[in-house]
Amino acid sequence: MAKSIMLIYEPLSAIKADKAYWESYISFYEKFWDHPSSPRSIWSGTEYEEFKTALSRFLDIEIDKIENCFFFKDENGRYYVSPLGSEHLNALVIENAIPESWFVPFDESERNFFYTHTGFGAITMDGIYYKTRLSSGLERIKKAYRIIGNLEERIRSSDLRLPFSRLLSQIHGEIKDLEVWLSGFDRDSFVILNYGDICSHIHPQTFKNENTAMEIWEFLSLVESEKFEEADLKIRLVQQKWKEIRDRTSGKIEKSRLQ
Repeated sequence: MAKSIMLIYEPLSAIKADKAYWESYISFYEKFWDHPSSPRSIWSGTEYEEFKTALSRFLDIEIDKIENCFFFKDENGRYYVSPLGSEHLNALVIENAIPESWFVPFDESERNFFYTHTGFGAITMDGIYYKTRLSSGLERIKKAYRIIGNLEERIRSSDLRLPFSRLLSQIHGEIKDLEVWLSGFDRDSFVILNYGDICSHIHPQTFKNENTAMEIWEFLSLVESEKFEEADLKIRLVQQKWKEIRDRTSGKIEKSRLQ
């Protein structure tokens, strides 16, 4: 199974509980590894155990009491932290495919790539993520919620029938849940959607052009303009793309080729 993740990075200055712990954790981590922690961090051999042992001594706490986080520092030197563990609820994890609703908080311009050095000065694009301010993400969710809500009201008051009505209703409910979740964090936080393992199941020839956030907003724009045939074609293409990705992550494509 391939996992993707949506993470909230809160300003360290806005964290109330355990703020001193995270300040000490970050200070030690940067000195120990000489770089910040991220979802791309890779532990090899006994590195993590050595880090935990040294950290427990530095913090003067037992190893099993250590909590971890991802973090980064912006251009102004401000730290943002995403604590790990279910008790913090800073993350949503999905398997095999990313739902349409998860792209709503992002603009197409907020797409970024991870790169890996492959030797001889060459680099390979091998990861995709979107990154936005939480406040911007909430504004986009509210806009999408209004667009879909207006159309659903029209459907209820007329004989209008659309092939993607069920999908719109699903997105409507899911982005409302996202709004509730995001509203529990500081508005200066960052929201990051990391494709994660799914990237290895996206065809190399289409990797650079993968921008589902753009496609979802094109769909919503067509819906708002009542260009329903174009909207239907747009969302069908998006759904077909993600069906193929889901089939690859679940092994269905490989199985079908063997039969």
